[in-house]
Amino acid sequence: MVYINDVYKGLQTDCTGIGKPCIYVEFFGCDVGCSKCRHSQSIECKKRSSINKIMGRIFKQGIDLKNVVITGGEPLIQFNELYPLVYELLNDDYKVAIETGNCYKLPRDTYRRSFRYLVDCKTPSSGVAKKNVFTNLALLSSTDEVKFNIQDLSDYEFALKTLRTYPTCAKVVFYSDNPKIIECIPIWLFQDRLYNIQFIRSENNGWLVANTNRT
Repeated sequence: MVYINDVYKGLQTDCTGIGKPCIYVEFFGCDVGCSKCRHSQSIECKKRSSINKIMGRIFKQGIDLKNVVITGGEPLIQFNELYPLVYELLNDDYKVAIETGNCYKLPRDTYRRSFRYLVDCKTPSSGVAKKNVFTNLALLSSTDEVKFNIQDLSDYEFALKTLRTYPTCAKVVFYSDNPKIIECIPIWLFQDRLYNIQFIRSENNGWLVANTNRT
């Protein structure tokens, strides 16, 4: 049985898939404790569903929509229930992405690999940077993405230090909801000789995809 908040259609609001139609499966519960987070919930929830019921709710969202994002909360809290659901989705030809906050250890190759991870690596402004499991970054592939929420220069410097100390094959996304910081990020990256930069903007958010290979 899986603790979930809801299953619903929407547009992706995270990483490079922003704006793409998807089905969200929102897991309940997060004990990470990020500042200003609406998902700071305990795992004590009475809304439990079987995988079969969740699959039924997903199917009702439309047979032509095959892009599923498992979000939270923190899905990895329910580790033993998460991956059976993922593989049930894959068996039905869904494309699956798992959003996670990088505060729980990812499994190694046992569960890989026809789905993607969207990893939110916590920066100092989140208040929980010490909870990062940095060794997760080495487990990510080129189809995965790792996001850093950049609210100030300290967050940016933290992100670069993390990427240099823990190299990753994943795509790297720098995000900020501060318009002034969004304007600064390309300048900082140019000064650090980080190229192949792409901007992706939505109505209220700014997204920046960056190649972190230094030349």
